[in-house]
Amino acid sequence: MFVYLWKRQQELIDDHLAEILGPVAEPLAAHKPRFRRGFVDELELHVRDFLPLSEIIAGLQPLPSLVSVTKLLALPFDFVRCPHIVPATRLSIFDADHIDFPPAADPPPTADVVAASHRLHRLEAISLEGIPLDDPFVGGPPDGESDLPFPPKLAEIDFSYCQMTDDVVISLLNTGLLRRLKRIVLGGNPLTDQAAMELADRLGPVRTVEYLNLRFTNIGSAGQAALLAAFGSRVELF
Repeated sequence: MFVYLWKRQQELIDDHLAEILGPVAEPLAAHKPRFRRGFVDELELHVRDFLPLSEIIAGLQPLPSLVSVTKLLALPFDFVRCPHIVPATRLSIFDADHIDFPPAADPPPTADVVAASHRLHRLEAISLEGIPLDDPFVGGPPDGESDLPFPPKLAEIDFSYCQMTDDVVISLLNTGLLRRLKRIVLGGNPLTDQAAMELADRLGPVRTVEYLNLRFTNIGSAGQAALLAAFGSRVELF
């Protein structure tokens, strides 16, 4: 029965997409929205497509449960200054065509980023995979909370292959951000036992953290043992 209902729903969507979407059919149909109970429920758009459609998406009722915006590095200034980014629930930064973004134009002004963070109150996950992070978190008080405006629903960050060193991870721990997350991906970075010990000591007791990925790092047996003792099945090392 379930398979039949799913197939029938898909047939209706395929044959009557314009009618279902109504006045927003022309701009949204090309992006293959997914539906739930007759409403647009999931959208994934490149930032170049999202920005001109952002006001339309923000006007959907109810708002889609998943709105994924990809390759923000292509238009970072435009995105953080856009007044209609509220629907976004997932962000992906990396864009191979813009990874060598001119230093003079990177990053967007702090005031714009702060304002955008306040508008992203639906944001649940962000991927920084492949974005080099030297040490953007220096200055956070040890074991304290920073004044950075973290979106209230943010639960997952992917820091994989960001060239993060032990010092960067420690600085990140100092901001207090990691203590608030459920899923943290740090795999693919040249981390050693130093980072492992800090993560085990400072995050291990935090039950909010449900999953920690440290695959493909330089963490040795001592660090692995500390992580397994602190996180148990919550950490992935291999």
